[in-house]
Order: sequence, then structure tokens, then C-alpha cells
Amino acid sequence: MLWLILVTIIPIAACQRTDKWDSCGCHWDTWEAWSKCSSRCYGTQIRTRKVWNYNTPECEGFEACDGGRGGYVRRDCNKDCDAGYYNGYGCSCPVGRSGECCDSIVTCARPASILHGNVHGGRFQYNDVITYSCDINYNLTGPYERTCMVNGGWSRSTPRCLFAESCRSGPCQNGGTCVNGLDRYDCVCGRGWSGKNCDVDIQAPVVDQCPSSVHLTTSSREVTYTWSVPVFSDPHGNPVITSSDYDSNNFTFPWGDFTVLYTAVKPSNGLETNCSFTISVRPKPCPSIVAPINGYVLCNGWRADYGQYCLVGCNTNYSLPRSFDARQWIVCGASGHWTPDSVPQRCKVGDAADTAVLTPGVCISGSHKRKEDYIHALKRSSFNSVCIDNPTICSPDNVNVVCGA
Repeated sequence: MLWLILVTIIPIAACQRTDKWDSCGCHWDTWEAWSKCSSRCYGTQIRTRKVWNYNTPECEGFEACDGGRGGYVRRDCNKDCDAGYYNGYGCSCPVGRSGECCDSIVTCARPASILHGNVHGGRFQYNDVITYSCDINYNLTGPYERTCMVNGGWSRSTPRCLFAESCRSGPCQNGGTCVNGLDRYDCVCGRGWSGKNCDVDIQAPVVDQCPSSVHLTTSSREVTYTWSVPVFSDPHGNPVITSSDYDSNNFTFPWGDFTVLYTAVKPSNGLETNCSFTISVRPKPCPSIVAPINGYVLCNGWRADYGQYCLVGCNTNYSLPRSFDARQWIVCGASGHWTPDSVPQRCKVGDAADTAVLTPGVCISGSHKRKEDYIHALKRSSFNSVCIDNPTICSPDNVNVVCGA
């Protein structure tokens, strides 16, 4: 009786019959079909066949017929990668491919839509590019295009479509000029306006008329003066309130300097504008004094517009006429006239005791000693108030010297 025996799978296909092959009546069945390839890339296939022999104790098992190699055959299959190349162990994939056979392509997620715009492109695999565009009146902010990268993400960030026609609504007020931006606008405001929409009034009152400063002279100790009232206005047409530190535009001023201040306030925004001018009142000016030939005149060099107090002297080797007392003060006050009204025209040649002034030609520099004597005499005179009231400037350094020819 014959038995059919299925051989065990072994790695070598060569047939090696045993010495019982004939005595056991051994013979092979036909080969079965090849098995499915073990892998899509670089796998193996096998096929087997059965052996028949007698069913006797000495012929039990396939070992009685064959050495275990004749019922099995193996071969390589699928010897190609979908991409890349075989490296001896498996497939080496190029950039953008993965998987056992490099059969998987890197794919990016479908890009999200953008508000007020569109995404262009229908492929989302490695190295594919998508582009963006915006609806009318909107501007693209961000990248125009993006690329699918090897890590499965999109390059760069998603752009935005921003409104670029904000000025269409006319947001700028009071003549402001509108400048479009992206999702914004800017107002260039005219003079006197500020704020996002040029709706903040920053215009201060404007001085339309402001009197000029004046210089008045009088032979008395005061003078009455009337000035024009300043005029203010607001270019925006709002009310303006004006005030002054004087109750009216007419006032009696003594000698001195006075500042008249007018202030205009705009109640709508609290801004103010000033108009100020000076009124100076002085005694009538004195005519220039003429020093005698070969002589000089010493006068106070401070507060001279309120009065001049002078002494006359002669240069070395010259003397004053006997009719003129060297101790006599030549004075000019509020009347604008000198008293006495005449000064000797010349110093005569002679043995003069007055040697305080230097030789002719250097009279302009004067003598410090003579200036000291002048200050000493002034302080002891009836005009000493000019020093008492001005102690810091009543000094020899402030004495004026007028030299004769």
C-alpha cells in the first residue's frame, strides 16, 4: 500500500534520495503552486511537493525516501522598490517618500481657507505649491505661496486678506485727509485739529491785533496813556473770553517799565493765547553834554535816563575859569534841561592844582582815582539818592567820562 507524505519545508531544493527509495516504492507528486511573495519589495516565494511510499514500518516517514531537501523550493520575488533603491537590507527612500517599499508619499493636510480670499492648488504632496489671492478691496498680508515640506507641514504661515479701503466710509472730519492702511486708516489733520478722526479741537485763540510796545517821555513824574484793546478770534468759530491785568485800556503810569497782558481763553477746550506789550515811561531826555576843550566831564553811568549828575574838570596843566566853581554839579532831570545851562567852553593854560586826569590823549580811559573821587562827592551831595537807591551799581566802574577836544 502506498502512503502520501507531505515533506517538511527546508531551505535547500536539491533532491537527495535515500538508499530506500526503490525498496519503499518512493515517487514524487507534482509541484504545488508558488506561494504569495512574502513582501511587496524584495521578498521570497516557496513551493512544495508530496512524496509517495509504501506503508511499512521500514518506510515510515519521508526520511525513508528523501533527505528532506527534494520537496521544497525557494526563490526571490518583487525585486524593485517603488522609489529609491535597494541597499542590501531594504529600500532606501528618496526625500518625500517613506514605507517599506518607498510606496508612501509625504502628504500635507489640506490648507484651511482664508477669510476674504482663496487658496489655489489641488495637490498637497511633498514639494507641491499652493498660492493665495484676496477678494477685491482686500490686500494680501503674508506669503503669497506655501510649499508642502518633508515633515508633512506647510512652509511659512497662513497669510491674511486685510481690508484696504477703510477711507471709503469718510472717517476723517473737519477737512482731514484720509490715508488707507491694511485694516486701518490714518487721518492727516488740518491745523487746529487732532485725534483719530480729526475731531479733537486743539486750536488756541488767535491774536488778530496786538499793540506794539511804546516809549513815553514826560517832564512830570507820570503820564496817562490809552492803548488799543487787543483783538482775538477762533478760526473754528467758537466763543473766546478775554481778560487783562488792567481794568481798562487807559491808565496813568509813573516813571518805569510796565507790561500790559491780555489773555484770551477758549472755553470749549481750555486753551489760551496771550498778547503782551511794554509801556516805558521816562523823564524827557537830556541833550548830550559837551566837555570843555582840554577838559572832561564825569557823570553817573547808571539810571542816566532818570537823571544825570556831572562834575567838570580840566586836564593836567589846565584849569577852569575863575567864574566857574569846580565843585558845582551840572544836573539834568525830568525837564530835559541842564542846570546850570552852560559849561565852560575850554580850560585855560595855567598851573592847575587838578592833576587827577591823565595827560591829553588818554582822557577817554579816565583816572580811576578821579572816578573814586566823583563817587565820594556824589554820596555826600544832595543827589545821593541815586547811590542810596542803587548801591550795587553806584561804583567807579560805572562812571562815564566825556572828554573835551
